[in-house]
Amino acid sequence: MKTFKKGQVVKFHTPNVDEDPNQLYLVLEFREDGERSRVLIEAMNWKFFIAPTTVVYAKDLVVVKLLTKQLARYLEVLMMEGKIDQQSLNKIGINSLTDLKKC
Repeated sequence: MKTFKKGQVVKFHTPNVDEDPNQLYLVLEFREDGERSRVLIEAMNWKFFIAPTTVVYAKDLVVVKLLTKQLARYLEVLMMEGKIDQQSLNKIGINSLTDLKKC
């Protein structure tokens, strides 16, 4: 069974015919329920101001490890520059950047 963490970058391992196979999503929440575990995801690189969120089965997703690590590094740099702090990350549910880097 797959487990996901808030803040990971994911994509569908076999997208539908009418979907972009390169579309990436950000994990907002993981809902553990055995074989029926679900993930709340938000589309990345969306052309509109508000990106849609969707709940999908965890078994349909795969983690994009490189981009997840790059996102963690980007957040780390923002923390070093003083643009965000750990409290800001906690508000969006990312408790530890080291956990995010491990994927």
